[in-house]
Amino acid sequence: MRESPTSHAPIDAVLTRVAHELGAAACELAELEAGLAAGFAEGRGAASGIEQLQGLDAIGQRLRALETFLFAAAPRTFGLTDLLSALDHVQLEGVRARLAGGEAPIAFSGEAELW
Repeated sequence: MRESPTSHAPIDAVLTRVAHELGAAACELAELEAGLAAGFAEGRGAASGIEQLQGLDAIGQRLRALETFLFAAAPRTFGLTDLLSALDHVQLEGVRARLAGGEAPIAFSGEAELW
């Protein structure tokens, strides 16, 4: 029988767990992307497949940006986090703007997210 998690936990521990989960998802996505790329290199893909690969790459970049942000945003003192310092670690412009609370369009498959 598994023990239920408590309703209260230190936020830094929770954010670290979330960051690890996002990082793992990005790794799985990279493996999928590599497999698809190998298939296309062998001539099993179509032009639309390239757009799908670009979309996978964009998702992977966003996941990595979130992972980096969550590690940097983990509260350090009295449960507070230094948001500006955490945002300095996010290289994707749109993700950085959204994490700061602003509105930035999300790049869709085939569109580039600016650095």
